[in-house]
Amino acid sequence: MVSAGCLAVLAALAEWQTFVANLASASVATLAIAPLFVMVTYVFFALRWRLLLVEPRNPLLRVLAILLVGYGANAIFPMRAGDALRVVLVHKLLGGAMGRAVSSIVVERVTDLLTLLLMGVAVAFAVRLPDAIVGILRACAAIALLLIVSMVLVAVYRVEASRLAGELSRKLGIRAADAVAQHVRHFADAVHSLLPRDAETLRRLAGVFGFSVLGWGSFAAAIIVCLEAFRITPLFTSGVLLAVITNLGSAIPASPGSVGVYEVLGVLALSPWSVPFELALSVVTTSHAIAMAVQLGLALLAMLMLQRTAAVPWSARTGKLNG
Repeated sequence: MVSAGCLAVLAALAEWQTFVANLASASVATLAIAPLFVMVTYVFFALRWRLLLVEPRNPLLRVLAILLVGYGANAIFPMRAGDALRVVLVHKLLGGAMGRAVSSIVVERVTDLLTLLLMGVAVAFAVRLPDAIVGILRACAAIALLLIVSMVLVAVYRVEASRLAGELSRKLGIRAADAVAQHVRHFADAVHSLLPRDAETLRRLAGVFGFSVLGWGSFAAAIIVCLEAFRITPLFTSGVLLAVITNLGSAIPASPGSVGVYEVLGVLALSPWSVPFELALSVVTTSHAIAMAVQLGLALLAMLMLQRTAAVPWSARTGKLNG
């Protein structure tokens, strides 16, 4: 319903002849560079996720493949179903605990929120932003703070959290309650292992945030390339804000790939520079199409690779491989 409403608004406001003319005027050679930056983004995100999974034996190529399959599923199915798929694939293909996989994705999302918020705040110092954009940034900041506090509390009081989860799920049966308590304990242990308490955890945390900045910086570069193809200026601040607002808005429950929501937020993100509506919609639609095409194409390749190597979990193969 959210996506349908956004698409209805866009359909009513846009002059489609101008929209198509803007698409035709874009530099195809320049647009061809954008997918390369999107691909680099996923490499940085795979490096980050490998750190969050904690297990150093996980091969980067397999972690990247699972990540890409999850992102591809997010583009096809609603409500971020790809994240749940990643949890299952980590358990099946890497032999990791599901609680640890869940914690890695939760921390990943919190890191995304913090990184995007910092990028948005940086733009806010250079440009006066509309109240709607400021409201989005404030709401996301409140959500990020709530998530961080909740995760720290669960990690610090992990025994109590596990016991409480087991007690609350007793109505499901003793076996189910024990399983829930075990998953919560794995989740809490994984979050606790990321808390900065020594040199190793500090390096890991720095690496997580470093790869997050590099990944989102690469994605912003892809957006900047799209803006250059449509000759929209200023490139840097508008490109960064467009990347920030559209990806923060992807948390809104919507159709697969956030179709409609992405476009509305993208047009809003370009409003501080008075970009004509049809031109803004053209560049936002193009950047969204490029990102989704790369996601789906890489996800297909990753699925083919995993099908060839998924017979035995990696954790069960490492002894033989190392030998």
